[in-house]
Amino acid sequence: MRYVSPQSRAYGPSGRDCVLAFSIILLVIGFCLTGIGCWYRSIVVASPVSRQPGESEGFVPFVSWGIVMQLSLLKLLVDRIDVNTSSAWVTLLLRFNAGTAAPSNVIVVGLQVPHEFSPPFIFGPPFDLKATDGRMVSPGACGYPIVLKCVNAKDTTADVSYFYVVMNRTLDSKIVFTSFDLNMTFLWQGSLVPKSYEAFELVVQLSFSLRPTVRHGIPYEVRELWPSLAEESKLSIHMPLSSTITVVTPPADSYTYVNGSLWHIWDTRLRSDPDRFASTAFSIQFLMNDLAAKKEQNLFYAGLFLGVGISTVTGSAMEIVRTLGLRRKTRS
Repeated sequence: MRYVSPQSRAYGPSGRDCVLAFSIILLVIGFCLTGIGCWYRSIVVASPVSRQPGESEGFVPFVSWGIVMQLSLLKLLVDRIDVNTSSAWVTLLLRFNAGTAAPSNVIVVGLQVPHEFSPPFIFGPPFDLKATDGRMVSPGACGYPIVLKCVNAKDTTADVSYFYVVMNRTLDSKIVFTSFDLNMTFLWQGSLVPKSYEAFELVVQLSFSLRPTVRHGIPYEVRELWPSLAEESKLSIHMPLSSTITVVTPPADSYTYVNGSLWHIWDTRLRSDPDRFASTAFSIQFLMNDLAAKKEQNLFYAGLFLGVGISTVTGSAMEIVRTLGLRRKTRS
């Protein structure tokens, strides 16, 4: 009669089967926990994007050739930045005097935009327009009598879009408008370059020449409006309140608070030299505080689940190997 030790009785066939089944369950749980940890880790992994726009792929305001006699104001305002949709709202402010001696009664005003945009002609009033002949000031929108048409288009050969407004400077063949004040707001899409999960870069590039394909797509003779031609030309950027700015290049020329919000302001007249450079760029790198906190939380959960999951997989796998080894010895 074969002697059976107390240890063998405790780990008999039914006992080893229970240990094996429990170890397999722990192995599956360990793999699940490891998978959850990998998922939390993958959330905060973002591949940096390197995007180098061409010299003529920046913002370029333009008007009819031979029309503008005096450009008193040229401003770009960038605010309401949204990192989730990589978009920002941009406002173009233009104030110019067309003079009385002009080659045509038709005036074209437009803007080349990097990447894509939602046309300013579909968000409520398309734009604010004030035209004066020295005696009267008339507000208007796209349905205003002097506006002939509003056009927006995409340059299929490059990552730029553009829009323009065609206006008639005369009204009822009696009034000739000489001064124009335009305010156009649009949603700029693709404006942000992600650097990591919580870090982003906003680059606003001002080019001094239109892309040839954009110029050929406009059925009018137009010219660029250089910041150096304006009496006042500025770029203003308002960053999200929940952001932390890390790098500003070049440093802003001035700052101001509007309704408790900080604006970075550059004098683009001083930073534009069309005779030497084809464009000038302004960059702000920043961190989103809420995303940084979420990243830390996700990394904590990733470490927790990975630590518990991997140790559970290792321990249960070793127990399965040991139990199967005991079963083989018993059968032999």
